[in-house]
Amino acid sequence: MSKINDVSDLRGPIAELNDQLLGQSGAERLNSLKLWLKGVATSLLRQVSTFHAKATTFTAGTKFVFGTNADGVNFTYIGEQFQKLFGDKVEDVPAADLVISNLEQAAFDPEIMAELGPDRRVVALGHFYQVLKANKSGWFLAYVVGNDGNIWAVGADWGGGGWRVNVYSVGSPLEWSAGFQVVSR
Repeated sequence: MSKINDVSDLRGPIAELNDQLLGQSGAERLNSLKLWLKGVATSLLRQVSTFHAKATTFTAGTKFVFGTNADGVNFTYIGEQFQKLFGDKVEDVPAADLVISNLEQAAFDPEIMAELGPDRRVVALGHFYQVLKANKSGWFLAYVVGNDGNIWAVGADWGGGGWRVNVYSVGSPLEWSAGFQVVSR
């Protein structure tokens, strides 16, 4: 066994937990952690509806455009990182019944993803787009695979007369607010 000379590799998960416990809602996080360790489940998500997404060939570059696209969907902001990871994405999207769940309390991506489970957490970008197209308000969150092969948190909120869309690393310290609608399978 070799000696660890550089502890920076240990910073990731341990530092993230430390940041969460020492942050603004640290006491609440610690209490949730204690309950989880004792095996007491607290549900982060409450299903509020289902959405039937249609089969389609989806081209992100023609749908996620600044301003009003050919479908009449208006985007007032599209983040640079979103454009980089999804701008040229093309998907053959099968029909699917999606689940829309309300985030009942503020949470980080790993917590939300764990509650969704590996079979439900990832949706196609084309499915997420169809949910936005069908709505003219709200806050939505979905986990989508980017062009780099990684799962990303895609957030959209209605503001300024259109959707504002951005993408975040699922390992970021961003805490999603209670009230976000989580799109899953």
